[in-house]
Amino acid sequence: LLNNSRIYKLAKNVTVDFNSRKSSDYIPFRREEDNPEYTGMDSDKFKKLVEFNLTKIIELAQSKEMQIILQNYPGGDVYGPTTIANIAKRFSVPMVDNFYAFSKKLKQVKREEIFAPYWEYSHPNAKGYKIMAERIYKVMMREDFVNKKLDRL
Repeated sequence: LLNNSRIYKLAKNVTVDFNSRKSSDYIPFRREEDNPEYTGMDSDKFKKLVEFNLTKIIELAQSKEMQIILQNYPGGDVYGPTTIANIAKRFSVPMVDNFYAFSKKLKQVKREEIFAPYWEYSHPNAKGYKIMAERIYKVMMREDFVNKKLDRL
C-alpha cells in the first residue's frame, strides 16, 4: 500500500542518502566552482533565471496573501545591481538595499568589522547581520507588517 502512495514515491525519489555519497559527488544546492549548475552559465541567462524564480516566488506568496520583503546582497548582486530592486518595484513590494547600507558603512569601518573572513570577506559576520536585521525591522515597521498580520488572525 505504501509503495503505491504518490507522496511516498515522491519522498523516496527526492530523498538523498548523504552517507552513501562520496565527497566528490555533485550536490545540486552547492554554488562552488565545481557545481555545473553555475559554472560557465552566461550572466544574462543567470539574471533571467533569478528574475523568473523571484517572480514565481512573489506570485505564489501574493496569491496566498503573504507579505514580502526583498533584499539584495551586502556585497552586491552577481546578476546586476538593480535586478532585485526592479522586481520589487514591478510587484510593489518593499526592498531592503543592503548593498547601499554596507557600502555606506564601509566608509566608516574596515571590511573585517562587518564581513566574515571566509570566502574573501563576502558574507556578513554577526555585526553585518545585525545591520541587515535592523534594516529589515525598519521596513517591517514602516509597512506595518506586524499589525496587518494580527488583523488577519
